Amino acid sequence: MRYNGGVATMISEVYDAFLAAGADEKQARAAAQAVARLDSGNYAAKADLEKVASKIESGNYATKEEMEKAVARLDPANYAAKSELEKVAAQIESGNYVAKNDLENFATKSDLNQAVSNLRSDMFKFRADIFKLVMGMGVGLAALHIASVAIMVALFIK
Repeated sequence: MRYNGGVATMISEVYDAFLAAGADEKQARAAAQAVARLDSGNYAAKADLEKVASKIESGNYATKEEMEKAVARLDPANYAAKSELEKVAAQIESGNYVAKNDLENFATKSDLNQAVSNLRSDMFKFRADIFKLVMGMGVGLAALHIASVAIMVALFIK
């Protein structure tokens, strides 16, 4: 049974036990209130503390000193200030940047290199075709020239 005197709560059985053991009323009340505080659920059981201790000993957790050392080793030059991140976020939200999927329809550097290679190959074939055409025209013009000379000679001889 617990008594609540407005501020302090105590276990009456503990209070009675201390009185029976010879403690005066003030000491018995103080001891009963202390036991009530321990029994209030605000303290961890020994088994709980052992679990926490074993996890800490396993190396999965850092001590306060280890954390302070790690923070001290951090180089502020490698981190952005919150205000800088907020500026970048505002720029992204304003539409000044594109999402990665917005760029899917654009060619990559290797795509462009292949296109240039294909274009050069096509141009070489085109030049060869033009050369054949010009040569054919040259032969045709030469034949035409010879024919016209022959006609002129024939007209002149008559």
